[in-house]
Amino acid sequence: MEMGNILKYALFLSALSFVFSQSSLRCYDCDPLHHHEECQEPIRKDAPDQICNEPPKNSNVNNDIENNQNVTYTCLSSYIKSVFPNKTGVFRGCYALRKPEIQDVCDLFIEETSSKNASVVSCHACNTTRCNTVRLFADGSSGTHSNLLSVMIFNIVFGIIISLSI
Repeated sequence: MEMGNILKYALFLSALSFVFSQSSLRCYDCDPLHHHEECQEPIRKDAPDQICNEPPKNSNVNNDIENNQNVTYTCLSSYIKSVFPNKTGVFRGCYALRKPEIQDVCDLFIEETSSKNASVVSCHACNTTRCNTVRLFADGSSGTHSNLLSVMIFNIVFGIIISLSI
């Protein structure tokens, strides 16, 4: 295979991967009122997830989009402190961006979510399936991602691209 064809093939795979990830992005979907225990450690405790461009299972993070035209989805993990104790804790879910040029999703999320009754203590955004696994704590600190699948897929795709270019 000549180098030009290899580059075209790699570009095609990258574009296909992007389209597929946008059309079927899955995020863990839980909060202090729904699946509180599972939300702490979503992989280990098998938290529910949601396909972002489908109607939401419950009213989580940002699902007020009437249609998904010109909408980009991302997964969020956040710790929100509320004046209502049962609404304080970890929130995970899909977040719909109507303006794809937004540079920092968490800044927008904090602006839209914070009020006199609640404040976002920490926020992490990502855009691969079930990537919103970062451990969050009440003091605003966070642990590491535990999504090994994303790392494995990256290594496989990277290995294929490298082997095609040799």
